[in-house]
Amino acid sequence: SFTIRNDGPASAMGVGQMLGHPINRYAMAENNDFLYVATRTRHSLVCNVTTASTTGQTATGNSCKEWVRVAQAEEHIELLEFPPDSATNAVLERTGWISDFGDMEQMYSVRFIGPTAFISTVNQTGPFFTADLSNVTDPYLVGTLNLPALSNQLHSISQEGQVLAVGEDVDESTGLPVGVRLSYFDLRDDISNPREIHSLVESMPDGQRDAQVQYDYRNSIYLDDLGLVLLPTAITSYAAEGGGEFFKGFRVYEFDVDNGVGYKFNISHSDDSSDVWSGCFSDARVPARAISDTADKGGGDLFTVNMHSAIMVDTSAKDTVWSIEFDAKRREEEMCYSY
Repeated sequence: SFTIRNDGPASAMGVGQMLGHPINRYAMAENNDFLYVATRTRHSLVCNVTTASTTGQTATGNSCKEWVRVAQAEEHIELLEFPPDSATNAVLERTGWISDFGDMEQMYSVRFIGPTAFISTVNQTGPFFTADLSNVTDPYLVGTLNLPALSNQLHSISQEGQVLAVGEDVDESTGLPVGVRLSYFDLRDDISNPREIHSLVESMPDGQRDAQVQYDYRNSIYLDDLGLVLLPTAITSYAAEGGGEFFKGFRVYEFDVDNGVGYKFNISHSDDSSDVWSGCFSDARVPARAISDTADKGGGDLFTVNMHSAIMVDTSAKDTVWSIEFDAKRREEEMCYSY
């Protein structure tokens, strides 16, 4: 941990050690002087941090006093206490942890809201866990819900226990993805009894729908001011008699805690496969992102970028206000070519 005082340079306050490594870059949160981290250990040697205080290990040391071999991958929720503000080179003490997620369960996404953790795991049917972290020395799992889904991202709808999950619908017998699933969980009254209040499932056309949320944790976009969920989506489907469907852009969904999730419209950044396969696009491309410029859920403008274009959309009229193609010059100079 670091501190910045009196506009001076950042200085180290303390160093802590964990059992494993964070499951992704968004697997940490701070709450009341404690750091929550979702971590994973694999087949490897790891430092036994539970014996650090008795073996003379210090926060500034580079060597571990005791190494232990981990027989199989394990998932953890770890709690570390920040040192006092006046501390320098102190130790972030590990006060508690949770590791009892079951055999072969792997955390896919975690959302910390206050002293509660909402955890999506995957084995075949992706259980959804809730954990109570209020007792920092004895955190524990309080609820479990088995769903035929893999929730790649968990969005906080409020600070009271409302979560919107975005991911894949899976076949319960094989564990293979068969579509896109959006789920709403309301745990404000009882975190020990997680329930899926609303859900929307869209199947894959000919198995070729790609919602892309499993590749980039920023791809799934929830815009609270507009009450919209955007999923960057690629569809490539071929019909036996010729033709098919091609689409690269965003699927836009309406979300309301009372009425659930519903499809609204598409924002197409490309609907012609010849654009992609004829070389009209350069190799450079921008990731899928979106922002809004209004606080009115009744409608407003939505700005999206994806691949090789930027588009402004009026969400009330579902019309394009303007668009820019970054590779337009390639067309003008007839730089398109066929593979």
